[in-house]
Amino acid sequence: LKENFDYILIDTPPVLAVSDSIYISRLVDGIVYVIAQNEAKRNLINDSIKTLKSTNANIIGIMFTQVDFKTSDLLEYTYGYGYSYKPDKTE
Repeated sequence: LKENFDYILIDTPPVLAVSDSIYISRLVDGIVYVIAQNEAKRNLINDSIKTLKSTNANIIGIMFTQVDFKTSDLLEYTYGYGYSYKPDKTE
């Protein structure tokens, strides 16, 4: 498949539920860890990441799903960049 596609996404069961994810993590170039907001327990997330790291899995990112922006603490944080120009008073 690598010869025909730039990216190949494989959806696997939860890391701690069955061993499929661990086995597949050894075969892929990288993992995007998906977390459902307000459903995943913090200790299970930490245990899953530790398990993946112990198998030398390449975790390249994390994606949050089911985010409720109306009640989310994520609204308290922002990210951005800016640019401004302040002309010299002599111009």
